[in-house]
This record gives sequence, C-alpha cells and structure tokens, in this order.
Amino acid sequence: GVKLRWTMLNPPGNISICHGDPPANKPGNPRRLTYVIAEHQGKAGLTSSFLSLIEAYKGVRQVLDIEEIGVASGDAKVVKVSLPSERTDTLFFSETGDRITLESGLAFNGLFGIFSESANGPEWASITGGTIIGNNTHAIQRHSSEWRGIVRSRAAGEIRTDATPPGTIDLVGSYITVENDNPRDACYRIVRVTQSEGLTVINVEDTDFIRGMVDDLDYPRGFLYDFEPEQPFRVILTWYEKFG
Repeated sequence: GVKLRWTMLNPPGNISICHGDPPANKPGNPRRLTYVIAEHQGKAGLTSSFLSLIEAYKGVRQVLDIEEIGVASGDAKVVKVSLPSERTDTLFFSETGDRITLESGLAFNGLFGIFSESANGPEWASITGGTIIGNNTHAIQRHSSEWRGIVRSRAAGEIRTDATPPGTIDLVGSYITVENDNPRDACYRIVRVTQSEGLTVINVEDTDFIRGMVDDLDYPRGFLYDFEPEQPFRVILTWYEKFG
C-alpha cells in the first residue's frame, strides 16, 4: 500500500504520537488515525518554526535527500529535495510573499512555489499567490498573484460579480474566499466560470451558502448565510509552466 514518511528538518524539543477517532459521519473516514504533536518549550517570548516534508510512496522511497537552504531575511523557508534521475526540486514557502533571491540565482516572490530541475536544466515551475519564480533564463513572471472583486449576487452554488477574471488562467480547482464576519469561513472550490448578462458567474462545489435560521422559532424570518452581496472576495492564483 501507500506509505507516508514525515521528515522534520528542525527537530522539536518534544514529540508525542497520538491516536484519534474521526467522526463516522462521512463515508471513507478511517476507524482511527495516528497523528503527531510537536512542540518547543522555553522562556516567555519563544518563537518556534516547524519545517517538514511529507513523502507519499509505494514500494521504494523516491526522496534521496532533503536540505534546508538558508534565507537572509524574512519569514520565507526554502527546501531543496533531491530525487532519482538527477532531479532536484526547490520548494519555497512564505507567509508574507516578500521577494527573495538565492545564491544560485533563483528568485521567488509568493506564498508557495516549486522549481524543478534535471541534469538537462530547468524542467518546470509552479507558483501560488506570487508573481515570480525562476532564474535569468527560465522563469514564471506574472503581473498579478490574485483576483479580487465584489460579490454582486448569489444563488445556490453560484456567485456573480462584475469583476473580470484573469484571461489566461483556468480557475477551475482554485478556491474563492469571501470576506465575512461569521464564525464559519466562506471559502469554496471553483468548478466552473462563465459569463452571463455582463457578469462573471462563478459556480462552486455543491452548497447553498446557508448557515442557519434567523430565528429557529420563527421560520418565515428566513435564513442566515455565510456571506451577503456586496462583500469583497479574492481568488489566490496558481501558475504553472513547463520549460523547453
């Protein structure tokens, strides 16, 4: 079967292996799950960073080596992963999206990115929530890292906006997040984007956006929704490019 290997690049002070029973309200949920709690302990003001790689494999592991690459400043983390056939993937992570440049010449500005190389040179790259990843000869460069707009109306599984989506990217599979002041997050997976009557129609996975009743004892007062029209939204963009 498929196995998972978890490698921590900066081992914590304490690790606890735990077992939990997920709810049986969803088909396919396992009877029991094993999970890990990692923690550091120290004086007040302690700041911890946990960087790890989870490898899924069947039979023989594919990851040959994992190395963290130091970054001069900011919150960004960079990991170099060596794979068979002289393939090397450089993985970038950042919460702020500040631009960084490595000694190798690789530049990155985004939330998450992968730059894959082989013995023949750069092969492909992907970037999420960013505008650049690559070097002087092979790179993805975009003007925008996200798409923003205002919800003009909604129906079951449908959001309408007058914002024009980026013209060169397929948004299917991306997630739209609508700002709200509710305890429940309004984030949905996009399944289709079309144009109708001068508006952009965003269809999301099966949902009616209803989170409850205005009054549980007075149904005619109607429903409460995850969000209302005229709320802003954003879609974080993912770009992919194969070189050569």
